[in-house]
Amino acid sequence: MNILFILLPCFILLLLGYILYGRLLARIVKLNNDTQTPAVCINDGVDYVPAKPFLLLGQHFSAIAAAGPIAGPILAGIYFGWLPTIVWIIIGSIFIGGVHDFTALIASVRHKALSIGEIVKQYISKPAFYLFLCFVWLTLVYVIIAFTDITAQTFKTVLADQSFGPAVAGSSFMYLGLGLAMGLCLYKFRMSLWLATIIFVPAVVLVIWAGPQLPQGLLNFLGAITAKEWTIVLLLYCFVASIIPVWLLLQPRGYLGGFLLYGTIAAGLIGVFFGGFNVAYPAVNLDGFSSLFNDKPILPLLVITVACGA
Repeated sequence: MNILFILLPCFILLLLGYILYGRLLARIVKLNNDTQTPAVCINDGVDYVPAKPFLLLGQHFSAIAAAGPIAGPILAGIYFGWLPTIVWIIIGSIFIGGVHDFTALIASVRHKALSIGEIVKQYISKPAFYLFLCFVWLTLVYVIIAFTDITAQTFKTVLADQSFGPAVAGSSFMYLGLGLAMGLCLYKFRMSLWLATIIFVPAVVLVIWAGPQLPQGLLNFLGAITAKEWTIVLLLYCFVASIIPVWLLLQPRGYLGGFLLYGTIAAGLIGVFFGGFNVAYPAVNLDGFSSLFNDKPILPLLVITVACGA
């Protein structure tokens, strides 16, 4: 079966979900373009900073479309087959994931951009609030451990080219430098967003290419860093990124990363429509499912595996 006959209905369903169900949600929460957001009302230059819509879209898109939503569906497709995985992604994205993220964002915006912990404190009992904080803490610890370990192991990965991991690390640090430079250009030197985009998006491609071209001595130095040491470096980076002004790194870094995702999606669409690829993997992989999970029910294991992919 040609992959186009699978993905085209998915495109249509997601588009209908956005237009029809998305509008319903917007009416339910009573969206109003005239209402000022906390970024505008508070605007402290650190955590509350107004941003252009396209800049904000790139930041949010690259933040949510990270390794989790990519790895989960791939694993689920291998374990259970592509059909149940795609069905859950479509249903979950429209009726669960989209609703959750949208309403959580609106709730935060209408409570001075407070975190979910501070918001629920106003509406539930104290024991329930402490239980909720424990859940959030455990979830964040799990997420930080998972993504820190993935990144640290990537920086140590050795393929046929011995410099693969160090090259990725070098490109990553140069990419963060671009984010800092773009943030300064936008907010300190008042560069227009379109000009910054023209300059810095090609620069992202350049630093990806430049990683493997770094001097061998520098690549050897990066390669000598252990996975545990990389973990410490990454946690220090997370700490610094969380306390510096959002406009200095997080916004421009996410915006630039969004273009990598746009390019990936565009390449995927070209492949879907013009590549003539056929689906070779089974729609339902009962053999792989049985051997992996010992005939345990597909639900909730499918949902858990896809996770934030929906």
